[in-house]
Amino acid sequence: YQNRHLMIKRIVKSVLWRTGISRAVPPMIWKSVSADSKVKLVFEQTRNPRFPVNFEDAEISTSFTEQNASYAQVKDFVLEVQGPALIEPKLGIVILNNRKFLEQSRNHTYTYPDTFQYLKYKMGMAPVIDLDEVIHYDGYVGDNYYNFHADILIAFCWAINEAGLKIDKPVVVGQQIYNSRQFQWLLTNTDLFKGIKWVVLDGKSYVRVKKLYKAWTFLPELKAWQSVAALYNPPVVPEPTRKVYLYRAPQFGRTVKNIEEIKPVLDKYGFEVIDTGEMPIEEQVKLFAETKYLLAIHVAGIINIIFSNYSKLSL
Repeated sequence: YQNRHLMIKRIVKSVLWRTGISRAVPPMIWKSVSADSKVKLVFEQTRNPRFPVNFEDAEISTSFTEQNASYAQVKDFVLEVQGPALIEPKLGIVILNNRKFLEQSRNHTYTYPDTFQYLKYKMGMAPVIDLDEVIHYDGYVGDNYYNFHADILIAFCWAINEAGLKIDKPVVVGQQIYNSRQFQWLLTNTDLFKGIKWVVLDGKSYVRVKKLYKAWTFLPELKAWQSVAALYNPPVVPEPTRKVYLYRAPQFGRTVKNIEEIKPVLDKYGFEVIDTGEMPIEEQVKLFAETKYLLAIHVAGIINIIFSNYSKLSL
């Protein structure tokens, strides 16, 4: 019965997505809000990132320079939301009041709170957890290994600290994120995560709060990356030597189709072919600390260069 029920749900979701209905209807019901009387900035910083571009191919350099221009100015911030506010159970999107939600609590523009579940809440049919103050860690964004580090963990470790906030209040996290191997590794191996009172969304219960904090940073600077890397305590390798080709299994998409043609070239130049998809976290940290030359296509595993000796790495 359960398998049949899940299959029906998947089919319905697929039909709604492919027909465009699931993208067209929610914006008619919900309104995303980035500024509101309930929302104030407790920390904001504007930066002008620099992207040195010096490819041998002039056309590529020109293309990169033009695209990088759109990121000439970025902001880091921590928001304070005065409640009552709701954190919805599945994606962790913050609902401010009737059909308005906090834009900064989602990552994809096509993502909206679950309308049917919200109706159940309004009718008193959904369980509710009441809390005074919380920090919103993540609802769903960090399900991807890259986003886990580059969007969520880095804001939590760095922007919260920059704002002068103490992590002495409950921290809300999505269930799937909480169960991910990278989160569980941090929960087991770091004092920071061990010392936090985590509130894990269960997919059914709304979290109703009087005050909420949400951090965000974009294109973080080096010291922010270093604060994340420090959690994993990577070994310091003054002279890394390994040559690595970062492989991605075909079932995950975005992979090299003619890998068998490439392998002889990799062998010739002494490159190891490695898939970090199922590699334990501590082994990934050690591997990238020891890597001097890294070949890779555009995939999440490249985020592991935060553990490398930057000055010696050629990517």
